[in-house]
Amino acid sequence: MSWTERMIRSNGDILCDFAMIQKVVPQSICDYGLFLCRCGSTSRGIGGYTIAKNIQLSGVDLYPEYTPEIYKVIYDQLMNVDEVKGKSFDLGMMLRLSECVPAVDNGYIERAIASCKWLLTDEKSYQYFQAFDDDVTLGELNLEEEKYYIIKGRMG
Repeated sequence: MSWTERMIRSNGDILCDFAMIQKVVPQSICDYGLFLCRCGSTSRGIGGYTIAKNIQLSGVDLYPEYTPEIYKVIYDQLMNVDEVKGKSFDLGMMLRLSECVPAVDNGYIERAIASCKWLLTDEKSYQYFQAFDDDVTLGELNLEEEKYYIIKGRMG
């Protein structure tokens, strides 16, 4: 899949992402799959929304062989999937993960659930979470004909 095919073009994703940040008021965020970069952002914000500099913004790069320098400007820390283990975040974002990764194994999702207090995911990516306890889903949001899910992680 090419870089442009992995880009996110949904305004609903962007609005939901930043609405969740405003609601949770996290001190730390883990962006699984580098959502901000896949939106085409070159900063810590997009479309009039920003992530304050005092919030620790970490990114999990699913394609570390292609890591442009701009990622180092956007994110305070870049990690690969294995480096997430043992870390903790207030909020994890996993939007459109199913569109940029051919197959996500349960170990990846397990590490995300274990490292975050809250997770935000879209309807297609939500399928990966259904292998876990039914009580992990706290809420469903509908925005611009898209469904999003708020999932309780295990750090809470």
